[in-house]
Amino acid sequence: MPIALELLKAVSLRAPDGIAFEEAHAAVKIEGRRLKVEKLDLLGNAISLGGRGALNLDGSGVDLDFYAVWARIAQVLPVGWRDVPSSVSSQFLKIKMRGSLVDPTFTPEPVPFLVEPVQRLLEKTAKPQLASPK
Repeated sequence: MPIALELLKAVSLRAPDGIAFEEAHAAVKIEGRRLKVEKLDLLGNAISLGGRGALNLDGSGVDLDFYAVWARIAQVLPVGWRDVPSSVSSQFLKIKMRGSLVDPTFTPEPVPFLVEPVQRLLEKTAKPQLASPK
């Protein structure tokens, strides 16, 4: 991923500098031992990430979902249009971060607008197998 980010910076006529994100904006709530991340924006010159989720205050139990947006496109759009790129992007690829902050796992989920309803349907229709009497 770091090499890909450097290549994206080169395409946008910026010198590679080893920095993925220049700004971070977050809205969080502390609920007991859990940190609820209502909004997290990591802004970069090549790519930006947005997300939400929750994690434990000790860094375990990470449950964050991210989506990617092209650079800082939202900042140059008119006020009423700034949420459009993130809304569209979040429907094409979701990146799930799970585990802990020390050892996270990342799982891409393509087209979540199709995958998530099917998963919910499968969860509803899956019935536990009852043991047959002997």
